[in-house]
Amino acid sequence: MHADLNALIDRWEGILASFRKDVKKTSTCLYQQKGFFMPIFRDVFNEDFTQIVVDDMQVYKEVTSYVGEFFPAKEKIVHLYQGKENIFRYLGLESKLNNLLSEVVTLPGGGYLIVQQTEAALVFDVNTGNRVYAGVDQEALAYDVNILAAETIAQLMRVLSAGGLIFIDFIGMKNYQNRKALYEAMKEFVKNDRLRPEILPLNAFGVMEITRPRLRPLFQIPNREECVTCRGTGKIRSSMMIPEHLEEQVKGIMKQKKVKKIVLYLHPFLNAYINRGFVSKEWKWWWKFGKKITIEEDESLAITDYRIYDQTNRLIGTPPPLSLASVSSKK
Repeated sequence: MHADLNALIDRWEGILASFRKDVKKTSTCLYQQKGFFMPIFRDVFNEDFTQIVVDDMQVYKEVTSYVGEFFPAKEKIVHLYQGKENIFRYLGLESKLNNLLSEVVTLPGGGYLIVQQTEAALVFDVNTGNRVYAGVDQEALAYDVNILAAETIAQLMRVLSAGGLIFIDFIGMKNYQNRKALYEAMKEFVKNDRLRPEILPLNAFGVMEITRPRLRPLFQIPNREECVTCRGTGKIRSSMMIPEHLEEQVKGIMKQKKVKKIVLYLHPFLNAYINRGFVSKEWKWWWKFGKKITIEEDESLAITDYRIYDQTNRLIGTPPPLSLASVSSKK
């Protein structure tokens, strides 16, 4: 705090000096706040840092200036990366970040965490995964996995900017000393957390409760998207029924006098399915209905989806909607 106060006073005196020097000018910029990166950097940087690697020259100058002003002994740990490869990939951080930002976070040795954000709290569920072996002391195994999980969760709370209520469902342990050691280990893992989380011992169900001040919303990177085929319902049209629906729709359209020809767009898989055999459906329908039918492949369509257009390029046919039962099965 004292160093920050002195820095602010020096900055203010510098602004006053610039004002006195440029007082005759009609307008001038006396001080400009640095980029959005620096406030974040000032919040997280401390004397425990051993290396800082930056891939932007302007940010490098700002970081070097700040570290040299407030932490002169640490100025040499700032490095400028100028390689062509992505800096995260170069430092081996890309795979680690992808793992930490996933809903299932793998632990060294085979255990894993399931991370769930609810309305009220952030929940971590610890699992042994493939580390369960016959003949192995399950109490010792649970303790080892729990310790690894606690260390990873301490990192995750900082990476995700987790705040509010946090619950950790550890693997059950009967030994009181192991439960106490896990509690002490978690306190040790978060001792450098500047937000000073409050940690409660494991309860009777093996759940640890942590409260951490909330500075900003939980950091999340969407790693899943809604399925373009089922639209999130988990159900798609039966591939066996689609050819029948398609032929009935083509038959109804061909009976319309205004329709002279149609163009049918199909996913390549569906096209291959309905055109199997020696004589394709395209020729069969042309012969049956007496009107020109052209089938085109469109990879942007879902596997069981199709579009029918007339000679004026007007959309005149789509698959039937999913049944209500299929949609409601998601609920």
